[in-house]
Amino acid sequence: MKSTYNLQQLEAPESLELRVYAQIRQAIMQGQLQPGERLVLDRLATSLGVSRVPVTQALKRLETQGFVSNTRRGETVVVELSAADAFELYTLRIRLQPLAARYAAPRIQPEQLAEMENLAEWIAPLSGAERFAMDRRFHEALANASGMPRLAQMCGNLWELTEVYRAALDTQVHDLNLKIMDNENSSREHDALLAALRQKDGVAAEAIERAHVVRATKLVFQVIGQSFPIPASEIDDLR
Repeated sequence: MKSTYNLQQLEAPESLELRVYAQIRQAIMQGQLQPGERLVLDRLATSLGVSRVPVTQALKRLETQGFVSNTRRGETVVVELSAADAFELYTLRIRLQPLAARYAAPRIQPEQLAEMENLAEWIAPLSGAERFAMDRRFHEALANASGMPRLAQMCGNLWELTEVYRAALDTQVHDLNLKIMDNENSSREHDALLAALRQKDGVAAEAIERAHVVRATKLVFQVIGQSFPIPASEIDDLR
């Protein structure tokens, strides 16, 4: 039985609880801590070089966000997301991300648009994990521009949970995220979305963002061998 989780130890005590939380969450999202894996408090504390208290607080926060759960025996484990969970998460993303884009178009401020334009330029030559991280920043900036912080927060939570799901799937298909981040399709979507935002066209921005999420969703459901969760006719009706 291994004695530690081989996580990077934390050095400075500043914002220790948040740093412990971020470190464990990152390990889950990157698949370093696997779905179903039992999280032993003492082992986590030793791995991170901290006491049990910030680890306990971090695990409570991760539980409220859906990253870990407690079993009937009182053990904390990394959540195992099922096909039904994927259906729920991606159904919500297909509805909420386009809604954020619709509201962002008439509300986006010049500095927010400039930030998204810069991000699109930075993303274009990237690939792999770097492109994936920057693409998320691009769509987070879009959600923040909606002027609806609760909606932006919900989108952020959904992104994180679907990243956990995709990290688990990467044990089956290692190029899943590369397919989702297909440079040509992704860059074309970014350019079209920026054009809609410049024109303050909420309907167009909504449709473009929906197409982006639908493309990613179809790839995920192909991997898990499930049918696409929402009929095309229903997607067309989401206005």
